[in-house]
Amino acid sequence: MPNRSSRCSAGGPLVFAYYPVKLTPSADAIEAAAAEFEELMRRPGRRWSPTSWRLERRRFTRRLEAACAGELEPVTHVKDIDRGAHEYLFEIRWDIGVLEHRDGRDVHSTVPVRLYHAEPTTMTDVILGLHLHEKEIVEDDTAATNDLQDIEIDKAIKRFHDGRPVKWGIV
Repeated sequence: MPNRSSRCSAGGPLVFAYYPVKLTPSADAIEAAAAEFEELMRRPGRRWSPTSWRLERRRFTRRLEAACAGELEPVTHVKDIDRGAHEYLFEIRWDIGVLEHRDGRDVHSTVPVRLYHAEPTTMTDVILGLHLHEKEIVEDDTAATNDLQDIEIDKAIKRFHDGRPVKWGIV
């Protein structure tokens, strides 16, 4: 199936809501996602200088702001999730530079971060953030990597369906 277009690449303006954390579409919802991003990235073994952390956090929020302006580059920044009946699901993509202390030394690496979001047909100006995670890469095992990512996608799908009866709290 060819990649479907996301609203995030089709011009704006759009609003971002983050279910179930921040239901009111606003800049506060982007800030709530950024707070979760910070919690995700600041884990044991990672080292951040104040400058590098501010840079990566700002890159995260700028990507969401660009999504709201409809300025994301298809596939590179936003990609559809081809999961059959889940035609509403997309991922916004980041590659985040980190410094990790492993085996007694500091190692620079890049970690992929994904935010799964929905674009409900009944709310044509909304980007509905559902689930943020760091994509785990299993070296030399694409199938295992995909299986781990499918678990994360399933979390987003569940949130989408859990919130649908109440329109995700958005009026």
